[in-house]
Amino acid sequence: MAFLHPPPMLAAKRLGVLSSPRISGDSAVSACRHARTMLRMQGGSDNSCTSKPGKVLFSFEEARKYARSFGFSSREEFEEYGCAGAYRLPKRPDLVYPKEWKGWDDWLGTMLPFSEARERARMSGIQSEEEWRARVQEGPDAWLDARIPVKPDSFPPYAEDWKGWKDWLGVD
Repeated sequence: MAFLHPPPMLAAKRLGVLSSPRISGDSAVSACRHARTMLRMQGGSDNSCTSKPGKVLFSFEEARKYARSFGFSSREEFEEYGCAGAYRLPKRPDLVYPKEWKGWDDWLGTMLPFSEARERARMSGIQSEEEWRARVQEGPDAWLDARIPVKPDSFPPYAEDWKGWKDWLGVD
C-alpha cells in the first residue's frame, strides 16, 4: 500500500533514503521502512516505530532540536508522520518529557503569532532596537523565546503587523 504524506517524504529526503536504489518510486512508506532497516543495521531498535514507555533515547533538548530539524509546522503534521520512532523521536513527546513540555509550538519551533511575540517582547523590559540587538548577540537566554524571530522587523509573516520598534517593545 503506497500513499504519500509530505512530512514522511520530507524526513526521508533529509535522511537521504529516497536516493537509495532500494526505494522504488517516491513511496513514503518504503522510505520509512528503509530508514528503519538502516537504523536497525546501525544498532537501532527493531521496534523503532512503536512506543516504548520509559525508553528515552535523547534528552529533551536534543529531541526537540531534532524534531525542529524536520520542519513540521503543526502537531497534526508530526502525528501524520507515521514513523517518528524510526528516527528515535517519541511519538508522544508530551508524555515522554512531561517536566520539560511547553507545548507543540515549542517542540516544533514554530514561530509565535505576531501579537503573542510582541507581548513577550514587551515583557522583556528592553527599551530600544539597539538594546534588543545587543541582547540577541549575547546568545540564547530565557528572555528570548526561540519562537520569537531575532529580527522581527524583517520577518516576512510579521510584515503586515509591524509598526516599528517602539510599538514592538511597548515604549513611548
